Amino acid sequence: MFHLNRRVTALLRSTQLHVKVGAISASVVALVLSLYVPFHHSYATASDGGPLATNVVRSATDLYWRQSPGSPLESRGKNTVTLTPCPPGVIATEPWYYVYISGAGNPEAVKVTGGTCKGDSRVGTLEFTTVNSHPSGYVIGSASGGIQEASIAARFTPTNPTGVSQSGRVVIPPGEYDVFAPISIRATDQTVDFSGAILNCYTPNDACVFVGDHGPSTSYDHISLIGPRGRPMMVAGTKPFIEVNAQQTRIFNVTTRRAPPTYSFGSYVQVDDDQAFLLDGLDAGKGVTCNPQFCGAYVSAPGPFNRWSAVGWLKHLNLSLQCAGKGVEWLSGNGLRISDSVIQGWSVFGVRVSNQRGGYGGFVSENVYYEAAVSCSEYSPMGNVGNAGILAEGVEVKMSGVPANGASGAFPNWGAASGTHDWLYWVVPVHAEFGSGVPLPAGYALTDGSRKITGTFPKIGGASSYKILRIDWDQRAVRPYPEGTGKYLIATVQQTSCAALTCSFTDSGGEPASYSNPTENLLQNFYMPRLDFWPGAVVLSTRSDKSTATWAEFAPPLTADVLGAGAIVSTLPLTSVSGEAGVLIGTSAVPPAAANLDALNTNGMGGMPGATILKAANGVLTREDGHKGRLNFGHHGHAFGFTPLITLVDSDWGRTWAAANHRPTADVNDLDLGYEGSGDVFYSRAQHEIREYVGKLPDGSPAEKLSASAKTFNVPVTINGDLTVTGKCAGCGSQGSGGGAVAHNSVSLTGQAAAISIKNLCPNATCGTGQYRITYYLDSTGTCASPGNAAVLLEIGWKDETAARTMKVPLAGSGIVNNDSMKLGTASNFGSGEISLWSKGDAAITYSTSYTGCSSGSGTYALRIAAERIQ
Repeated sequence: MFHLNRRVTALLRSTQLHVKVGAISASVVALVLSLYVPFHHSYATASDGGPLATNVVRSATDLYWRQSPGSPLESRGKNTVTLTPCPPGVIATEPWYYVYISGAGNPEAVKVTGGTCKGDSRVGTLEFTTVNSHPSGYVIGSASGGIQEASIAARFTPTNPTGVSQSGRVVIPPGEYDVFAPISIRATDQTVDFSGAILNCYTPNDACVFVGDHGPSTSYDHISLIGPRGRPMMVAGTKPFIEVNAQQTRIFNVTTRRAPPTYSFGSYVQVDDDQAFLLDGLDAGKGVTCNPQFCGAYVSAPGPFNRWSAVGWLKHLNLSLQCAGKGVEWLSGNGLRISDSVIQGWSVFGVRVSNQRGGYGGFVSENVYYEAAVSCSEYSPMGNVGNAGILAEGVEVKMSGVPANGASGAFPNWGAASGTHDWLYWVVPVHAEFGSGVPLPAGYALTDGSRKITGTFPKIGGASSYKILRIDWDQRAVRPYPEGTGKYLIATVQQTSCAALTCSFTDSGGEPASYSNPTENLLQNFYMPRLDFWPGAVVLSTRSDKSTATWAEFAPPLTADVLGAGAIVSTLPLTSVSGEAGVLIGTSAVPPAAANLDALNTNGMGGMPGATILKAANGVLTREDGHKGRLNFGHHGHAFGFTPLITLVDSDWGRTWAAANHRPTADVNDLDLGYEGSGDVFYSRAQHEIREYVGKLPDGSPAEKLSASAKTFNVPVTINGDLTVTGKCAGCGSQGSGGGAVAHNSVSLTGQAAAISIKNLCPNATCGTGQYRITYYLDSTGTCASPGNAAVLLEIGWKDETAARTMKVPLAGSGIVNNDSMKLGTASNFGSGEISLWSKGDAAITYSTSYTGCSSGSGTYALRIAAERIQ
């Protein structure tokens, strides 16, 4: 209902009549009375079947009406009143038309069910059923401040052939309008401009504005609402501000007005069955109702598919939920696209898209800023269970945008604000038929280890029980995940012990029991639960509970420009790619989730991974000889240990899949290629043999093979140079006793705690003119309380034909700095290598070390050197 300014309202309050704002003068009473006199020249005639006569732009204030019928409504139930006359827009046969009765008795909005009024400014009747009695003195009038009547009066019904009511433009002038019953916009191609108006919605059992028909959604189409602004006037309402059940509806710039405390809508926009819906602009400053009994979303499509199969395009949303409820919940089973929007500060989730109620639709998120707030978890209707950025159930999701604006979620902290321990928890859902599922990250607890931890997690409808896993994380090492077999299990929770929405467990802090993660076994099927809610940045699950035995997919359920390892929660099997991205980055998600994410996936549409095809050359006339390869792994990085570059066969794929970045430490039985040290040593390795074939397909009879016990050549071997044999040479005749390099001298020193001055490794009397191989090994043998910069390096000296030489020898191993220095103070460091030199034979080959001690304690080392003449 339109409100006058305060001064005019005060003058007219005793009459309970609302009029247009005008000059205040002695003629106020005449102005009030004029409301009962029809102005035929101002209104077009509305009829049941024919078109309106004149202008199609209607103003709500012009169509607002009130009358005081002479006959009382003494009895509750079916009643009839006579209007003298029936104002424009008041048509008794109009479906979903309401009037408001007030002034005497308890006020109420009633639905008109019959009568003779045709909105033609003639005498007519309205029939309706009242809940209350209304004695003489009551007033009957518009239930929407004239908005409903303006919409009806603005439309017309075309003829030849007869069509549905349509067209017209309705203007709601600036002001406040009390709405006591739903406003039904039932006119194809009609535009309703609310710019500057505020709707005070007293509609606890209905939407404040209903677009379309309550029956088939195809009855009306192309309806546009401009700038609707609503204020809920009911405590914890469960109905939407606007509900849509038409086709190709366009709604622009929905906003809200500050409501009294505890007053709220159930949602702002609900889309029933519009399969081409556009919402362009929603800036809601007041939250929706969200409690354990009902938790609404700002925008919703409830479904189910094939009844309410909404398809929506949402853009320019500014949803700052202020820890209240949900952002967008799309359950219609048809497509949803959100673009160029902000969704932040949710207590439950930012977006949920589900096909659980049928359908095949997907979700596209383009340039959407998501921001989860850890503090908002305190306002969740489920308690301290965390929140989710995006929930997808049986839905394909495509996300475009920069990683800084990507989806995020928050896991709950069940402990203190700080602590010496960070206990990470996972929940394994168990199904009575399908078995255990993937460990799902559920929360963490900061604690000093002295008190019990009580954790709460979302209830999964299809589970029969839950296994609770815990790992104590030092916050420095790589974030752990319960992979393989380990001491993880702390409790088992039965579904029967859970509350309506959540389950709980208590951790006394004792040593966990052994648990083996069965989902890492490629030969075993496991449980895939549907997750109506679970914390995480992006949560992927199926549309219904099932076993991996019946799981099939056509494409990865998640594709994105950028994905964060550890932040994507997925119930999919490890044989399927959960997410495919252009770039895969690390995240700080704690506890981490295990999802098979791929930044270079070629699975395509088939079950067998496809090939990545790179042409050998750009063209026939393009020379590429001498250039670096088409696959380039770049700089070698740190120069120690070994680095697998390509793992051809993973001997423990389940463990790799479970690792947050898909790169755990290598296993002994892997088949891989890589390098050692600084990248100057190439290696290949296999569990049993390495074979080489030339000119034929592999058939078990290679030209050459290497096993752990022998190197076998099945072809003649040509050696252009010396052959050195250490040990026996079977079949070599009289020369089979050995030969080759001769060891001249060696050094073996232990417990060294200082630099070694220059000493002879091999005097010139022993090591005469010739080429020598010098091999060496250093290892740190002591532990310091504070190592500081403690280190040792080895230097070899000799004289060749030109001059005396010295060389700081290169080292490869663990704890090597600058390729030539080994750190001291920890027993895990070592370094080794070899050099080749030419000695003139008139000076000794020498060695020495440089030593830097520990800041606190004594760093010791051992040294072994051997000199061998090779020619």
